[in-house]
Amino acid sequence: MGCGTGLVGQYLKERGFKTIVGVDASKGMLEKAKVKGSYSDLEELFLGLPDTFPQKFHNKFDIITASGILAEGHLDNKVFDEMLLALK
Repeated sequence: MGCGTGLVGQYLKERGFKTIVGVDASKGMLEKAKVKGSYSDLEELFLGLPDTFPQKFHNKFDIITASGILAEGHLDNKVFDEMLLALK
């Protein structure tokens, strides 16, 4: 969640993860992540709105990572609700 430029996805791929989905609110960041070639799918999505979190992501993922979106001034704790919705 909040894949940004794709640095974490790159590390995950290097460590053997095969299916990595990145979401970010910034189309520009998604373009940078795409260049790294680590993601099986990239999706433009504004996080922090659990009531409108896409159904296609519900109960889909074994693990979720996030870093920058949890920094002060970014998303509030509602993003944790989305994380729970997305986990299997």
